[in-house]
Amino acid sequence: MLREKVPHAKWEIRDSEYEGFYVRGLTQEGILIKITAEDAPGEFYLGIYTYQAHPSLDPLRRQTLVQELEQQILQAFEGEGGSSGE
Repeated sequence: MLREKVPHAKWEIRDSEYEGFYVRGLTQEGILIKITAEDAPGEFYLGIYTYQAHPSLDPLRRQTLVQELEQQILQAFEGEGGSSGE
């Protein structure tokens, strides 16, 4: 589902000592995406981080990319019956 909605990101499942398993995505522009499960079934936390983004990425373009990513990912989860808790 995520690979279809956000094909320009590299996706993998990671394991964290504190958060358990989570989904990590990294876009071609260096924007980091982290999706973790919340306590309630079907709910998740979506974090989109730009601290690894390419320095040459214009701040306005960076903001636009973050908004687009958020929409694409939330649409992917809505199609699966999930909720971001927002």
